[in-house]
Amino acid sequence: MNRYFEYVYSSYLRHKNKRVREFKEREKEHAAILLVCRHPLGDTVLELPLIRELRYTYPSHWITVICAPSNRELFIHCPYINEVIVYDDRSKKHYFKTNYKYCQNFAKSELAKHYYELGIVPATYMASIVDAWLIYLSGANRRLSYSEKLNPANHHEYMGVYDNFFTDILSCNGMDHEVNRNLEFISYLGGKIHNNKLEIWTSKDDNQAVKDLFLKENIDLNKLRIIVNLSTSTLSKDWPTERYIAVVNLLRKNFDLEYILIGAGDTAECYAKQFLKAVPEAHNFVNQTTILQTAEIIHHSNIYIGGDTGPAHFAAAYKLNGVVIYKVAKDIQNDMENFAKRLYPWQSPLKIIQPDHALHGCERGCLENVQHCILQIDIQTVYDVIYPIIEKQVRGRS
Repeated sequence: MNRYFEYVYSSYLRHKNKRVREFKEREKEHAAILLVCRHPLGDTVLELPLIRELRYTYPSHWITVICAPSNRELFIHCPYINEVIVYDDRSKKHYFKTNYKYCQNFAKSELAKHYYELGIVPATYMASIVDAWLIYLSGANRRLSYSEKLNPANHHEYMGVYDNFFTDILSCNGMDHEVNRNLEFISYLGGKIHNNKLEIWTSKDDNQAVKDLFLKENIDLNKLRIIVNLSTSTLSKDWPTERYIAVVNLLRKNFDLEYILIGAGDTAECYAKQFLKAVPEAHNFVNQTTILQTAEIIHHSNIYIGGDTGPAHFAAAYKLNGVVIYKVAKDIQNDMENFAKRLYPWQSPLKIIQPDHALHGCERGCLENVQHCILQIDIQTVYDVIYPIIEKQVRGRS
């Protein structure tokens, strides 16, 4: 009930028009566009084509991106934006008391200097009331987002308040990939889409750092390099490490390959230690690289084997072959939760592996906090998909 009153009060402030224009008179300058991209790594990668197409559509506008602290690196070399600002939620509790006040102060200090003609929150399934506050407090004349109603849990919590902070609310017609849905903002605004490819921006320093790592680890560049990504953002999306080991052990009997472990966090490090006990010749880069260096490692490799997580989208951007293992079953009844349909590796030769049928209770998507539906994917299934991919590349090199 306290949460309910927080949203009601924030709605009251919206009607009182407590926006950044009241905080500070803006400098007279050209119009700007504000993008709020505070989403997980993989979702943020899928928002990058929108930024490029916004620049083509609005060549003279100032473009500001607000991002999560963990993903700032994705934007620092982007040639299409003028400014990237980090916003970190102050608290997960007492949203109005803590976060709304912080949003106001953030708007005064960071957003008041521009006249935002347009504000956009991309992504269709991750509505956040904080994102709505940021867009509204920026003073943007026109504010676009996908409806909170696309996520029933969000709609149950926000009760229409999120949608009310925007002037234009989009809805999905049918099933489409998240890249296309984000680019729908361009079409909605009357623009033309020039290119829908993924694009990652790294630096010469990132490239050199990876070359130095490969040299230090004595990685043989004459061999195929296999990225093994053991961890994802949640345990329920992690295929068991012992099964990755079993697949790699089968491959070791047939091919002489270089195995490279990537990832970040304590869980990834724990999985890596387990993997290295069984495959000691593997090269462990877990917790040793930045996001962009990880992207460069993938760029300098040939095959990806791993879960549904951000680096899988890097692999897609660089057109790697391989497999991506998903937890959601093919027959779930909620298309928005079927990540293999909505967030599959975009324009990529990567193969998708997911369970055929949802387990009991997961008919609308696996929401367990432990490895659950993903356990239906067996070792032989993954091996049968990855073997011919590697065999073809080995033959191509001989």
